[in-house]
Amino acid sequence: MSALERQVIASRQIDLAERRAVGAVYFVACNMASAIKVGFTTRSVRKRLYALQTGWPVDLTLERVIEGDRRFERDCHAALYDYNMRGEWFDATATRNLLAELDTIAAERDRSVCPLEAMLVWRARYGGFPGVSYVEPPW
Repeated sequence: MSALERQVIASRQIDLAERRAVGAVYFVACNMASAIKVGFTTRSVRKRLYALQTGWPVDLTLERVIEGDRRFERDCHAALYDYNMRGEWFDATATRNLLAELDTIAAERDRSVCPLEAMLVWRARYGGFPGVSYVEPPW
């Protein structure tokens, strides 16, 4: 195996590990725009909020942080598909309703489920996400 082939394999392994990394799915609100950003980070949420704030002339507030992975973030985006404002920014009311529903599912199950499991219940209850054809990635 050549050095180039080893580098390519190592690069793919790092990429795969990053995709599977557990981090935090954060919900940052811009109340002036009635929007909430749904994002993912494996680093400090506080630093991510600070980085986002530098590009905004109005205050952003951290609504919620949920331990999760990129798939959970993608599921949140898909659930909020019809309420997308731009990029990862969604209507604040719809996003808060989704979070409340995930909390309700967890409460129905005596809080023995994490938000990721609640999202799976939500997907099963509503038969997937409206307007989105969800294809499972190969990893």
